[in-house]
Amino acid sequence: MLYNVDFDICAVFVSIFTIFFIFFNKGIKKTENKIFLCLIISAFIASVFDTLTTYVNAYIFKNGYTYMDFTNYVFLIFHNISSYSFLLYIIYLMHINYKIKKLTFYILTLPIITSVLAILTNPFTHLVYYFNKNNIYTHGPLIHLLYINAIIYLFISLGIIIKYRHALSKIKLITLITFVILCTIPVGIQFFYPTLLIELFFQSIGLLGILFSIENKDDIIDNVTHVYNRYSFISAIDSAISTRTSLTIIVIKLPSFNYHNSTVGIKNMNGFLTEIAAWLNSLVSSVDCYDCEHIHFALLNYKNDDTEIKKITDTILDKFNHSWSYNDLRIIFPVQLCIIKIPENVNTLEQLMFITDTPFKPNGTESELVDLNTFNEYKRKAEVEKCVEKALANKSFQVWYQPIWDCVQEKVYCAEALLRLFDDELGFISPDEFIPIAEKNGAIVDVGKFVFEEVCKLYTENNLQKFGIKFIEVNLSVVQCMNKKLTESFEDLLKKYNLKASCINLEITESAAASNQQTLINSVSDLNKHGFRFALDDYGSGYSNFSYMFGMPFSIIKLDKSILWSAIDPKTGEKDKNALLYLESTMNMLKKMNYKIVVEGVETEEQKDILNEYHCDYIQGYYYSKPIPKDEFIKLINEYCKDKKQT
Repeated sequence: MLYNVDFDICAVFVSIFTIFFIFFNKGIKKTENKIFLCLIISAFIASVFDTLTTYVNAYIFKNGYTYMDFTNYVFLIFHNISSYSFLLYIIYLMHINYKIKKLTFYILTLPIITSVLAILTNPFTHLVYYFNKNNIYTHGPLIHLLYINAIIYLFISLGIIIKYRHALSKIKLITLITFVILCTIPVGIQFFYPTLLIELFFQSIGLLGILFSIENKDDIIDNVTHVYNRYSFISAIDSAISTRTSLTIIVIKLPSFNYHNSTVGIKNMNGFLTEIAAWLNSLVSSVDCYDCEHIHFALLNYKNDDTEIKKITDTILDKFNHSWSYNDLRIIFPVQLCIIKIPENVNTLEQLMFITDTPFKPNGTESELVDLNTFNEYKRKAEVEKCVEKALANKSFQVWYQPIWDCVQEKVYCAEALLRLFDDELGFISPDEFIPIAEKNGAIVDVGKFVFEEVCKLYTENNLQKFGIKFIEVNLSVVQCMNKKLTESFEDLLKKYNLKASCINLEITESAAASNQQTLINSVSDLNKHGFRFALDDYGSGYSNFSYMFGMPFSIIKLDKSILWSAIDPKTGEKDKNALLYLESTMNMLKKMNYKIVVEGVETEEQKDILNEYHCDYIQGYYYSKPIPKDEFIKLINEYCKDKKQT
């Protein structure tokens, strides 16, 4: 029988190219890389000896049985090893080797052991192959065992790929499934066309695809530090989380690195980075080093051996207490380490990347092991920030209203609009928590616009003037005032709802007014020219400089509740003479300066009576009403108006 070895010869050259490419790129550090190299070498040897076997079998009388048996045995052994090697490659690629028990590993080796034993004992049994009376190479009954075992390994590999498909990128998933297909379909073709030797060629093409899509060093190695890059790190973490593999990560940060960048230059600092990365990469053979960018590194340990982890961290801290050398430069880099365990400490990629990318202690000057609890606050801020973004996108913020009582006319004079945020997961989030975060990331501009429009809509749709509501107070942030289009956006909304600027009173806190005077003065002046009025909120909360009051057109001063509560304790009713004197004197002074006064935090009748005695203009607090949703607010002022008419 004449065999077509053209495809085998092509497989030899494809395998040679693949092996050369791997060694040229030096991409064989990880266990899965080494297994892949073994897989390629097995395919190469199998291709070579399949070709030789064809020629040797054709010239049996010239070469003798010894040569024939040798070439056939080598081909069969390495050809069968390939499927087992691929299974090991998948297991280590997914990093699930630490999840598999030793007994399971032993069971997985049984098929390959039986295949190899069948091949090695063939000289005595002739059950795998033999030469018939016409000296023609003939398959024995156990040849089917070899194919069955190979198919078992391929199907187990396919099962693992499908089970943990979420741990793979789309291209990796397609490549691995394609490889399994390329290994199985040619078997069927060869069954019908036994002289067409295409198995190994298709296998080599599949391995070439894996080389360029999964094992390609250019995609996974950082150009500067020559260790695994950020993309590789994210893939490894995503894989660990998806496969529920336990993993210990040592995050390494160099807080002073950017400072040295400006002093000795980027080129020299890149040299230092390369030296540091090379040293970290050589620490322990079982630990992989990743460059996470932003001068952050990470070491991944799948053994989760606390003793080994402590030894590694101690070694790193000791090393970084001494200077590093590069190009005659010597620099000591303080290092900050943090140990993170998956899934004990974090269970999502987002949580881990937040910790990885967030500076531990930006101005740290000493090497130290940082407690993971340090990140609880950062984690909370990140969660709240996402809630703010979601609330803006879904328009799920709520605007509540707290009535403000006119002491002279004894009626609801106006109300303050107060923003509320309720999240399905985090529940109620205080404005004191989410407003500073919104200011920091710039979302406050959109948040402020949302509140302003909600107030305009409420005022128009419910015709608040008929209830005697003169205006609604809306808080104004300093960050909003930095927006050059603030006045324009407010004017557009007033026109949209056919309102005058006098229907809105803008509140500015004392702390904001005191610390950002020029920014506020410019913005407030522009708004004032367009008819807006202003109130100073939280007066007396700690800022005693009066210059901001004189430089801005405030018509209302709102006394902070701390002044009233110091004078009359809302829980015990206890009075403080000096605090009462301070309260009265402050109100008298502000009245003489022609300011209207609102006192916040009024909760008891005794507090109300004292304020009436001091001729307070307006009162705001729980005594009259807590902040309430808009529907309840409309209901409240409706009922109040009915009661007024009846009396």
